[in-house]
Amino acid sequence: MELDKKQLRKQLIQMRLAFDDYQKQSHFIIEKLKKDPRFIKSKKIGVYLSYKHEVDTWKLIEEFKTQKEFYVPVVRGKEMYFTLYQDKMIKNKYFRMGVLMKKLIIIPAYNEEENIERTIKMIEKGTNDFDYVIINDCSKDNTKKICEENHFNYVDLPINLGIGGAVQTGYKYALNNGYDLAVQVDGDGQHDPQFLEKMAEYLVENKLDMVIGSRFINKEGFQSSGARRLGIKYFTGLIKLLTGKKITDPTSGLRMINKDIIEMFASDYPKDYPEPESIVAILRRKKKVKEIPVIMKERSGGVSSISAGKSIYYMIKVSLAILIESIRKGEKK
Repeated sequence: MELDKKQLRKQLIQMRLAFDDYQKQSHFIIEKLKKDPRFIKSKKIGVYLSYKHEVDTWKLIEEFKTQKEFYVPVVRGKEMYFTLYQDKMIKNKYFRMGVLMKKLIIIPAYNEEENIERTIKMIEKGTNDFDYVIINDCSKDNTKKICEENHFNYVDLPINLGIGGAVQTGYKYALNNGYDLAVQVDGDGQHDPQFLEKMAEYLVENKLDMVIGSRFINKEGFQSSGARRLGIKYFTGLIKLLTGKKITDPTSGLRMINKDIIEMFASDYPKDYPEPESIVAILRRKKKVKEIPVIMKERSGGVSSISAGKSIYYMIKVSLAILIESIRKGEKK
């Protein structure tokens, strides 16, 4: 054990010295660049955003950003181009990795006149680089009127498609408009937008296909009624039995997916109460699904689509749909 400690100490010292050398070399290169006549004369500079142990360009940009325009390379798909540096990029890990992600919030809304304006204000305040689209599922109240008066970005469905059809419309919108990530946020204000950036970073950095915001990891905030929690535990057990994967919050509507799953869901998505069934659909295709802890709020207005009278019907119908999906033949990749 003593030998292990000595070896560890030696390794840590070597790492510290290497880090000191990196800082010295980075400082030397940047100082030399600042004295270069071409840099001094130029008003527009093309520069990469440094990542980990690369030459630190962030300090250079911070020092000269009021005097010069900096353009940084970003990659979308197989294409690379330069875009003007903005301060918010320092908080965005995708820019640090040279990748620009186009991200969409899908908001299914049926009779959400009491909540939709508040939900959009929360999104605009709590997110920086997400777009949003409201899918008005042929609401009978003033949801459409509120969207029109506030110039919200929305799609108005001529007939009621239900939650599954509304969300799938959002995925079709995401696919047709070239989005890399899409996340469902309910129109009732229960989902807090402050978690969206964290979900996106977790999905990208871990190369996941879906990230689910779970109420039951840290068990904070509103966690639904006792009866519904029993139903959620039931679906957790059923999904674990059929797929081998434990999902603590299988009915959570706060789910973010990548481009491959956007294409999949735009083509084929469950129509009624889709969350548990769609999880099984991608797990049986060996896709990577993980959860992160989030805090949700209680619905502040309106009525939930799942009433007490519909709960038994919901449990039976979703259970059958999950069982059918788990044995469904066809493409599994």
